[in-house]
Amino acid sequence: RVGTPQARERQRRRLEDWFLAVHLLLNWDDQTSISAEDMEKCLKRFLSDDARTKFRITPRLTSEIFLRGILRTLWDIDRLLRAVNPAEDLKRFTSESPLVLSILRVMTYEFMWQPSGTVRMAHQSAADLMEKCDLVGKADREWITSAVARLRTAFEKTHQDWDTRRRAREERKLAEKAAAGDAADEGKAGGARRGSQAHIGRR
Repeated sequence: RVGTPQARERQRRRLEDWFLAVHLLLNWDDQTSISAEDMEKCLKRFLSDDARTKFRITPRLTSEIFLRGILRTLWDIDRLLRAVNPAEDLKRFTSESPLVLSILRVMTYEFMWQPSGTVRMAHQSAADLMEKCDLVGKADREWITSAVARLRTAFEKTHQDWDTRRRAREERKLAEKAAAGDAADEGKAGGARRGSQAHIGRR
């Protein structure tokens, strides 16, 4: 893909953050509740040990923010995954491969904070991450590709619906303001007529 060196570097860094998030989630026990303090300890340990030693990646502040965010919103991420994907397929693919679930979770979180984008861009992002994570199963790769398309489409529809509601609210406020202005003008005109009539009466 073509692009400026700066754009390629941003993409490389973003892909590193996604990759770290996948491996953080692979070792995360989401069936047990955990305190915010313990979550921070686990995150710090992952960043200092796994990221640097195992994966040879130096985490940046943005990496830490991204990973912390994904842990804190995991419940919402899973709810969105269930909302837009066929239940049986989602259960089958993710139970058979924790890597598939982690990749889907990371892509979902990314889309949550990137409201703009296309299905084609979503496909490319997922393909880049699957390649970096060495996901080789053809069925798994195809299902992730279709799942991220559903996610991207769902987010785009939500964004459009929100934009439509926002415009409707603005138009309603403008109409109410115009109506209030008309009423005020009518009131002034009525007052002027009454004043004129009173003046004539005194004459």
